[in-house]
Amino acid sequence: MRLHRAREGGEADRVRAARYLSTVVSRLSLDELRSARVRRETYVGEWLPEPLLASADDDPARKAETADSLSLAFLVLLESLFA
Repeated sequence: MRLHRAREGGEADRVRAARYLSTVVSRLSLDELRSARVRRETYVGEWLPEPLLASADDDPARKAETADSLSLAFLVLLESLFA
């Protein structure tokens, strides 16, 4: 509306109105981008959920075997990363 009013005024009013309009549009655009970034970065859940080993019996041997296989898998992974 201000730009429309400025068209009726002189050249100086037009320049000021155009500058004002570009400033307002720039600020609104930047605010929208910032809010979109915040909406994308907001995560309400857990980042790394704990793994659940659901078994009917809690066998210590099975847990030890799982721990060994995981540690071996991590060693292989690290070896492949640094090789």
